[in-house]
Amino acid sequence: MIDWDINVYGKEVVLAAFDNIWSALSDITVEVLCMDMIGGKAYCEITIEADELDEPLNVIDVIGFDLNNQINSIIAYKR
Repeated sequence: MIDWDINVYGKEVVLAAFDNIWSALSDITVEVLCMDMIGGKAYCEITIEADELDEPLNVIDVIGFDLNNQINSIIAYKR
């Protein structure tokens, strides 16, 4: 998983990173603005709101899938 703050590899490490990110926020709202699949990757435009954020966080996630439809990469871009 790569985003504007971290770059981690391996299922357990990525899950721990997700837990650290999301557990630091409360009253979270995620709105999916659009989503599309192209060539084994999902492109997702989302807006995240939480009490701890001064303003909504606008993100583009690119989620890659292997031949067994398992996630093999996540890249998040803050816009």
